[in-house]
Amino acid sequence: MELDVDAIEDFPSSAQTPSGFPFNMVRNFITIAGKNEKIKYLHICEAAVSPLTEGKVGKALSYLITDFLNPKI
Repeated sequence: MELDVDAIEDFPSSAQTPSGFPFNMVRNFITIAGKNEKIKYLHICEAAVSPLTEGKVGKALSYLITDFLNPKI
């Protein structure tokens, strides 16, 4: 499964947009996808880190990875 973070609202990315999916909605989707036995891996692409956003991006990516590996729903 590939997640292009350009589609997440206001996420620091190569093509940041104000009109994407809310981050918590993406987290819920990733959690559901993590339960699907046919989905074996998660590829997250297009995140863009700057000195001002590195903490936000790192934390957000770690949430997405954790949600995929340990679905709670």
